[in-house]
Amino acid sequence: MARSTKGKRFESLVSTLMVAVFPAMGLALAGGVATLSLGEAINPEAAASAAAAAETAQKTPPETQATLITSLALGEVTEMWSTPIAPGVQQIALVVQSNRGRQQIHLLEVDPSDPEITLEVGFSNGKLVGLTPVTEQARAVSRPGHRVIAAINGDSYSTSPPLGIPTDLVIHDGQLIASPGGGAVLGIMENDEAIVGMPQVTVTMSVYTGVTGGDAGSDTVAANGPDGAGPDGAGTDGAGTDGADPDGAGAAAADADAPAAKPTIRINKVNRPRGNNDIVLYTPMYAATTLTNDDGLEVVLASIQGELRLDASIMAEVREIRQQQGSTPLDEGIMVLSGAGTGEEALRQLKIGDKVAISVDISGPWERVREAIGGHPSSNASILVQDGKLGPNLDQAVHPRTAVGIRADGTLLLLTVDGRQPGYSEGVTTTELARLMLDLGAVDAVDLDGGGSTAFIARQPGEMEATVQNRPSDGYERAVGNSLLVISTAPQGPLSRLAVRPGHVRLLAGSRYAFTVKGLDEAYNPVAGEGIEGRVEWETFAGLGEISAEGILVASRSAASGRVSATVGHVRGSAAVEVVEKLSAIPPFSDRISMNPGETTVIRVTGYDAGGKPVEADPAVYRWEVVGDIGTIDETGRFTATDTAEGVSGTIRVSYSGVSTTILTDIGKPPILLED
Repeated sequence: MARSTKGKRFESLVSTLMVAVFPAMGLALAGGVATLSLGEAINPEAAASAAAAAETAQKTPPETQATLITSLALGEVTEMWSTPIAPGVQQIALVVQSNRGRQQIHLLEVDPSDPEITLEVGFSNGKLVGLTPVTEQARAVSRPGHRVIAAINGDSYSTSPPLGIPTDLVIHDGQLIASPGGGAVLGIMENDEAIVGMPQVTVTMSVYTGVTGGDAGSDTVAANGPDGAGPDGAGTDGAGTDGADPDGAGAAAADADAPAAKPTIRINKVNRPRGNNDIVLYTPMYAATTLTNDDGLEVVLASIQGELRLDASIMAEVREIRQQQGSTPLDEGIMVLSGAGTGEEALRQLKIGDKVAISVDISGPWERVREAIGGHPSSNASILVQDGKLGPNLDQAVHPRTAVGIRADGTLLLLTVDGRQPGYSEGVTTTELARLMLDLGAVDAVDLDGGGSTAFIARQPGEMEATVQNRPSDGYERAVGNSLLVISTAPQGPLSRLAVRPGHVRLLAGSRYAFTVKGLDEAYNPVAGEGIEGRVEWETFAGLGEISAEGILVASRSAASGRVSATVGHVRGSAAVEVVEKLSAIPPFSDRISMNPGETTVIRVTGYDAGGKPVEADPAVYRWEVVGDIGTIDETGRFTATDTAEGVSGTIRVSYSGVSTTILTDIGKPPILLED
C-alpha cells in the first residue's frame, strides 16, 4: 500500500468501488452469473488488502450487490465494469466478443422494491406528439426529490405527421394516455411490481340530457372499428382538472327523476390519429390541438370531473359542437371527441349541455398498473422472452437494440446493445437479444425501439444529471417519442460517500494520471459545498504506484491491478486501476497528415493491450521521433513543422517497448485526395 500523506490507515471496504473483470484473472463461474459485493476486489492481492482493511472498518454505508457476468451465449465477456448510481440501482457495462465481432452492452439492474426508486414514462415536451432526445425528456421532469438517475428510449413511434406518437399503450400516473396498438407492453404496478402482457382496453361513453349523472348501463352503439383501441396512432396523458373529484363520475349522484340515458357510444381510440369511421377521445396530453382535418365532427367537453383512470369513469359536459372544423384546441380542462364517417354519425346525438360519462375498462391485472410503455410494433416480435422461454417470430436482422426484462425476483433489466459501428459494436438480432435477456436471468422481456433510437443514459457518480453512456449509431442522440425513466425520490443528505473519478482506468506502466474526487450522500446524490478539497488522503494498493496529495498517480513500471482510494475523515471511495506494461499495437489517429510550414499540432495515438483493449497513457512514456527535415516533436507529442522548407515529406515515429507506428507527414504540400 502506498499513500500520499501520513495518517491513519485505510480502514474499510470502499462504498463506490467499480469492479473490473480482467481476462487475466481467469474467472469462470457455473452458469455464468454470480453476485459480487462492490466492496470486494476481484484481484487476489487487492482482495487481501481489502480484507485487512475491513477488520478495522468504521462507518461505511450498506453496499449494493452487483451481478458478475462471466459468460453469455452471445460470446465471451472480455470486460465488465459496474457501479451503483442509487441504492437498488446498478449500472453495468459489458464488452462481449461475439462471432460477429465486438459488442458493447449497457445494462441497468433496478430493484423496484426499494422505497426510494420508481419508474415512469417520459414524454417529448410533456406531450405524445413530438420528438426529443431521452436526455431532454429526463431533464424536463428531474428535480430535487424526483431525480431522474437513468433512462432508456421507449416505444417505436410515428415517423410521418403527426410525428412521435408511440405505437402502443401508454399509461402514466394511473391514467390512460394512449390506447393500445396490439403489441406487448411493460407495466409497472402500484406496488412497483413489473408485468408484461397485451392488455385489452375498452372505452365507452354514456350520454345524459339535462342531468348531472345517471345509470350508464344501456345498450352500446359502436362506430365501425375494433372494440377498444385501434392499432394505429398513439396516445397521451389523461386530462384532469384542478379540484377534480378523485373518485371520478361515480361521485356524481344520479337524479332520481332523470330520464333514461341514451345508448352507450363506443370510443375506438384515445389520443391517436383519427381514421375513417373512428371516434377518438383527445386530451391535452396529445398535442396543442387534435391535429385533425375538417372532414368530421368534434365535440368539446368541459367541466370535467375525475381523471381518465383505468377501470374508472369521468363526468363532463358538452360545451361546443364543431362541424367540419378540425384541429380543435386542447386547452387544460378540455377533452375533445372527434368522429369521422360512422363515428361522426354516432356523435350527432350529442347536444350542448348534455352530460357524458366516459368509462375505461382494462383487462386484469392491468387496472392496478401505474405506468406502462409499449414495445415493438409487431404483436409477436415484441415479446423476446415469455415465462422463461424465447418468444415467437424473432428475426435475424442485425441492429442496435433496446430491451427491458424482468427477473423472477422482480429485478428490472434495462438493456441496450450498440450496433452499426464495426470494431466497436456490431449489433444483434432479436433472437440474440432474447437469448441475452435469458442469460441475464429474465423470465419475461420486451423488445423496444432500436436502431438509431437506442439510447442509454445514467447519472455518473458525483454528477447531478444523467448523460448518454452508450454510443448511438447516428453519431448523436436521436430525438424519440417517449422513454422509460428511473427516478430516485431520496432527499438530499449529508456527505456519506466519495466518488473517485474516473471509476476505472487501464494505464500504461510509468504513466502519470490525475484522479478527482466528489462527495455523495448515502443515496448517491452529489453533495456540494462540503469542503473536501484539501482534506483528501490518497492511497494506492497492490503495487499500483505512488500517488500525490493532489491525486496524481505515477503508475508502477510493472503490471498490477488494484485500487486508488480517497479518504476524508471516515468517508471514503475508490477506483479500480489496471497497470499494463506491454502493448500489442499503437494505431495513430491518422496514418498521414499534411501541414503548413511553422504549423503546430498534437499527435494523438492510443495503445492497445494483447486483448485488444485500449490503454490510457501519459504521452511522455512513448518515444517520439522525427525522420526527415520536417520539424520537431516534444515528449508530449506536440509537433511543430519546419518553417524553412516547403514541399518536404518525412515521418513521425511513435514507439513503446518494441511496438511502434509511423505517420507519414507532408509539409507545404497539398493534401492527397483518395478517390472512392
